Amino acid sequence: DINAKSENGEMPLIRGVINRDEEMVQLLLDRGADASATTEKGDSALLRANADEERKVLQALLSHKADIEAKNKSGEALIHLVTRAENTWTLRLVLDADADVNSRTHAGETALHMAARSTKDDNVKLL
Repeated sequence: DINAKSENGEMPLIRGVINRDEEMVQLLLDRGADASATTEKGDSALLRANADEERKVLQALLSHKADIEAKNKSGEALIHLVTRAENTWTLRLVLDADADVNSRTHAGETALHMAARSTKDDNVKLL
């Protein structure tokens, strides 16, 4: 089963994302791995692929219809994570994929709240 979870709740796709192995991620997606599956901790591959170094991984997951609104245990969606990371390129990609700019964390924060606290004026302008 390509989506089988290990004892710690990890799937091959998420391991590929963690390892930043673009080739493995693409192969697993092409073979039917669930791009929106989550671990028992609530992490999805998309939530793990939010760093600048993982652009191609992030693009592959989005092209395979990963749930862009999936949230972690803190209620943070991908838009919150990339905004907090102050990565304008990734934020632009997430917005182009129709992420909900009004999505709120469990603490009630939107991505704009996070952007306003950061040093990246570009992110505030994008949002």
